[in-house]
Amino acid sequence: MTANRITAHEVIILILAASEKHLNGRTVLQKLGYFWSVYVSDIDEVKFEPHYYGPYSAKLRQAIDEMVGYGLLNVTVHGDPVNDRHHYTLSADGRGLVKDLKNQYGAYYAEIQKVIEKCVKLRSFQPNLLSHAAKVTYKSMLKELDAEPEDDLMLMSVKLDWNMTKSQAKSGEKLYNEIKTIFPIKAYC
Repeated sequence: MTANRITAHEVIILILAASEKHLNGRTVLQKLGYFWSVYVSDIDEVKFEPHYYGPYSAKLRQAIDEMVGYGLLNVTVHGDPVNDRHHYTLSADGRGLVKDLKNQYGAYYAEIQKVIEKCVKLRSFQPNLLSHAAKVTYKSMLKELDAEPEDDLMLMSVKLDWNMTKSQAKSGEKLYNEIKTIFPIKAYC
């Protein structure tokens, strides 16, 4: 790994640039950030931990909030106070950073584009389906690293309070297997 590691802020900008034609809410950004950390590269100071919707990083969430405050992201909130949905897009200032970041991290950008293209191709660019795939990826990564006994996915989901049904696990496995065809797990997270 080079001394110049990519930051959470830079990852968010590149993910939004690569997926600009799609709705990007908090869950989508978290799961794409997780896939970045597993398949693309380490993200400076970002760690993912099990959360209700799958792997979650407080640092990534903080970066999103900071970028809204800096004026690099626009946010639109839909729904009611209990079930609000946030949709993020790059502001003009945020779009102004994309060219330099693509020049600096072009290979990384190309790899996250491939992940996003697989998600779109399989009609999985939705929060719940990305969450299922992230959960399957998390479990598979633990298995590869021998960090967890070889439990089946359903038992693991109960341990992590993920409440996955068999059909949800199956949909997650489908996307996980498709992404795996692009590149193996690099286990940066």
